[in-house]
Amino acid sequence: MTTSTVKPAVSAAVDSHSINVLSLAVCEAARKANTADNTANTRWASFAELAAESGLIASYCISPPKTKAKETAAKPFNRNTVVMLRDLETGQQVATNRGEVYDDINNLAFSFLPAVKRTLLDTPTAGLSEAQKQSKRVYRGDQGSIVSRMQDKLSQQETGEKKRKPSRNATVQQRVMDDVERDLEWIGADENPTYDLNEVIRGLHIAKKGLSTTAPNS
Repeated sequence: MTTSTVKPAVSAAVDSHSINVLSLAVCEAARKANTADNTANTRWASFAELAAESGLIASYCISPPKTKAKETAAKPFNRNTVVMLRDLETGQQVATNRGEVYDDINNLAFSFLPAVKRTLLDTPTAGLSEAQKQSKRVYRGDQGSIVSRMQDKLSQQETGEKKRKPSRNATVQQRVMDDVERDLEWIGADENPTYDLNEVIRGLHIAKKGLSTTAPNS
């Protein structure tokens, strides 16, 4: 009588998850990237908790206007609007204003950039080559992206909800409108524009009007 060897069921389960053709280097790179993502998420959550404890809120990441304007949750009254922050080391309340808070947030993001980017951003635009001007715009966008990420994490802390991505079911009209609204926010936060600011704002408002107007043939 011939005796056959049967592998335990658990082996089949383990084998079904085995990696057979991917390079070991690729797998290791993916593992490190996933670990880094998890670590980053944990650290961003820690940032949001500490920031909230200090009195920092998401709207402080938006550049306040230099002159009086209608105040909303997203748009502060002006740079001199008084706010109170808490020093986490001493526990004392610190009186400041929206302008100083925004400047600190913006400068913090600036400090995260590589030295080569910081140097170019601090270089006067006059005299730069077209390529350098383009790089400067990109680097300013990198700085703004860091500020936006801090704002997003603070918003999640305040609302308990992650920022929603545009719905796949959203109409083209709605998607473009969302982009226009987002562009207007970016324009409002740009304190050193290297373009015709008024012309860009005018164009965006024309786009909003067009998106809100019924098509002639409909």
